[in-house]
Amino acid sequence: MSDVVLLASRAVWVASPTRLTFRPPKPDTFGVGRSLRLNGSLAWLRLGALVAGVVLVGASVGFSIVSGSAAGPALDRELLREDRKQVEAVSKYFDRARDLMLLEAQNPAFADFYNAPGARTEKIAARNPFLEDAVHSLAYFESLYRGRIGEICFIDHSGAENARLVREQRAANVDLSPNESRNPFFAPTLALGAGQVYQAAAYRSPDTHDIVISNSTVLPGLPAGQNAIVHFEVSMTSFADISSDPSITFLIIDASTGLTISESGSSVVFDDVAPADQHDVLAELARSGRGDGVATVGNRRVAFEHLERTPSNANDWYVVAAAPALDVGLARYFAVRTLVLVGAALALFVLALASFRSYQRRLEQAAMTDPLTGLPNRSKLCDQVKQELATRRRHGGEVAVMVIDLDRFKEVNDTLGHHCGDQLLVAIGPRIRSVLRDGDTIARLGGDEFGLLLPGIRGPAEAIDIADRVLAKLREPFLVGGSTREVEASIGIAIAPQHGDDYTELLQHADKAMYGAKLGAQRVRFQTRV
Repeated sequence: MSDVVLLASRAVWVASPTRLTFRPPKPDTFGVGRSLRLNGSLAWLRLGALVAGVVLVGASVGFSIVSGSAAGPALDRELLREDRKQVEAVSKYFDRARDLMLLEAQNPAFADFYNAPGARTEKIAARNPFLEDAVHSLAYFESLYRGRIGEICFIDHSGAENARLVREQRAANVDLSPNESRNPFFAPTLALGAGQVYQAAAYRSPDTHDIVISNSTVLPGLPAGQNAIVHFEVSMTSFADISSDPSITFLIIDASTGLTISESGSSVVFDDVAPADQHDVLAELARSGRGDGVATVGNRRVAFEHLERTPSNANDWYVVAAAPALDVGLARYFAVRTLVLVGAALALFVLALASFRSYQRRLEQAAMTDPLTGLPNRSKLCDQVKQELATRRRHGGEVAVMVIDLDRFKEVNDTLGHHCGDQLLVAIGPRIRSVLRDGDTIARLGGDEFGLLLPGIRGPAEAIDIADRVLAKLREPFLVGGSTREVEASIGIAIAPQHGDDYTELLQHADKAMYGAKLGAQRVRFQTRV
């Protein structure tokens, strides 16, 4: 650049009526020519800066568009993945609540209560010797959902409460409701009959004042002419799971009212009128005409799935994962003045390029890493298994794949909370890693399931030895939630080439073997090839 300035300072353009001519530089005693030459130089510099600024701004915008084209689909995939996880969690809750409620209904204490002499009269019912057994059964059931059940009650066919526990505290007899028959769960539950569970639509509980959904069933085995119901309420805050990505918010929207009845990271107010943005979300989902997908609502990108009501479940929900929409493209640049763009052009170019490269690296890392534990995920394990199998085909040897599933892990979540469950999952990886060989790989496959890749294994005996060391290491106490816990696990093993020679086949055999171990007495099992 200094050479260009020097050349400009030693030559001038001279205008004539017919043409522009260029004259060689001459001595300039009074400095007039120097001034003209300086102005000409600055003009060329301004022009060069303007052109450079325009070119660099265009490059910055181009890189922004390229980055946006990669970030947009990635955001949609992440939202769909997170939304599916939340839908699965909700569905698992419904399934587990139904199973446990039907199991609770089989407790003989309830039938004994009605078979006791004089059980139909109110005075005798209060002193019924089997009432305490029924209350103890309700309390045990509540312990399975510790901190989540707001109330659980034993209701007569007339609607009168025989017993009620509110947040683990038994209500006094004088506080028992004389008539629950007007509640929305009562008539549908009786209509379904024994062996069925009715899950009522979300409502505000008059006892706990929380937004709740309820589960109730008719008790079997009662005397002729008698009916009774066991009923419990769970707060909607139980569904407000927090994504590993803090920019993602989970919503559960009632499809019939447009009300947001659960939102991660906030305390939802169950009002009669939904805020305008909630109506906008619901309207957009309804306009889509689909049960699931992605859409842009205001300044948010949302992935959604519709869980429709059924005869036994009155909840009609949209489960939504939302994140701020990406602001990419040309629009944001038009609001900046030209001079600012020219001055910041080079910085914008460098920042856009650095941001794009950094984002691509983050995407690649996130696509292969479990966000909770930091271990390789299923995709990464798949790639490494394929590489090891290719090496085995060239050089021979054996490759083992193990699937490890923690036993009764749900009890940790249910008794200590999801936070403690996450702490345990994070601690599992280093514990297993400590007994593996150099070159072995541990990955989290999802939930409480882990996968191991053992290249260069020397037969089933060595694989079993490693599996036994893993089980022994897991039995050493973990400090979780202020208390120690031992962890039991079931392990399935598949070895290439005996059980297959591709990733899918090996994982399927290892998975089947793991389930066989879980059902049997042995904690380590091979799956024979069929």
